[in-house]
Amino acid sequence: EFYRALAPGGMVAVTTMSPRRTFLPLHAVSAGLSAPAHSPTENEMRALFEAAGFEVAEQHRVRRPVWTPISDVITVGVKPT
Repeated sequence: EFYRALAPGGMVAVTTMSPRRTFLPLHAVSAGLSAPAHSPTENEMRALFEAAGFEVAEQHRVRRPVWTPISDVITVGVKPT
């Protein structure tokens, strides 16, 4: 939907909660999640953006306290001109 609504050259930024490691059962259980798609990794977010037709312009984690099992990942995509 972002791709459809944006003009060529338009940007979209999406922030997701993402596990710091590939397997975090406690995070999934405490969050009530049953599928890893609810907590996409950086690579999964990149793949979703690219599959939708965006070029990933930037992607980085937002720092949280080290004891938190998750962190936020910001992915910025640009619709090609």
